Amino acid sequence: MIHRNYIISICIFLFILSNIVTVASSTNNSKNILIEESKYQMEGLKILYVDDNNTEGPWEGTIEHPFQFIQDAINKSLLRGTVYVLNGTYYENIEIWKALTLIGEDKNSTIIDGDNNDTVIYISDHNVTVDGFTIKNSGDKYHRESGICILEGRHYNTIKNNIFKNIPYICILLDVNSDNNIISNNYMEESTTGIEISFNSINNTATYNHIEKCNRGIEIYASSNNKASCNNINNCKIGIIIDYSSNKNNITNNNLLNISKFGIYIGNSNKNKIENNNFIKCKTQARFVQSWFNKWKGNYWEITRFSPKIIYGRVGPIFYLIPWVNFDWCPAKVPYVI
Repeated sequence: MIHRNYIISICIFLFILSNIVTVASSTNNSKNILIEESKYQMEGLKILYVDDNNTEGPWEGTIEHPFQFIQDAINKSLLRGTVYVLNGTYYENIEIWKALTLIGEDKNSTIIDGDNNDTVIYISDHNVTVDGFTIKNSGDKYHRESGICILEGRHYNTIKNNIFKNIPYICILLDVNSDNNIISNNYMEESTTGIEISFNSINNTATYNHIEKCNRGIEIYASSNNKASCNNINNCKIGIIIDYSSNKNNITNNNLLNISKFGIYIGNSNKNKIENNNFIKCKTQARFVQSWFNKWKGNYWEITRFSPKIIYGRVGPIFYLIPWVNFDWCPAKVPYVI
């Protein structure tokens, strides 16, 4: 009996000891994690660097020991920190899930390649900037996979100075309820849509973008109070489309050149301003359907005009069978320099 009690006592002692060791180990691991996070928080005051040539490490985010992968630097960056990516090709699909600035060394030679899989860059927070990359090879258009997708309800992001290549679906997609974002000075080609602002997204700005060889240059879909200005849209099927109750958008100072169907198409959308745009070599310069109180003013309609320009459309309760017209009462006599 004494021997049995002795064995039980030893077992209880070993059990307590193992728990103490486990707790101590867990505490040490927690301390290590905190130390690691603290280290990057301190270094987050500086720039974190990424270089795909650093294949063997160490990976500390310094200029001497940069990260190999962009996503690793994003994960370690401080809120509102900066990730600087050196020239190279990065085969990644990344998610920017905190406010930060992602900068490429040179937009022609700092390449993020999605390897024909998924959206190349998801933005899932506010106050993100993506600046200076070639973004290429997203997944297929049937799954709405894009070059950059600003996810639902994300605001105050900036996408600028990038090149988009081989993006089958949409180069830049602003998803549902995405507000106050800026898309500026990007080059896009050979996609279904260059820029789409969709589903109740407001106060977004697309300026100084060059879009060519797309089915649709810029599409504003069920969204209002957005601005598209100073964009060059060339060799597209439709230059700018405003559709499905997209109201009070400003379309100004855009170059619409060599458009094979409609320079601007407005469908079921009201009170938009279309001012000071160039319509040059468009098969149909402008067309509207079931749309009211849109303002056309000061646009250049390919030739010097001394009389108002008539814009033809259709309205009606069933199948929109009633011919209707709008007017640009003061068309420009010479093209704008954009």
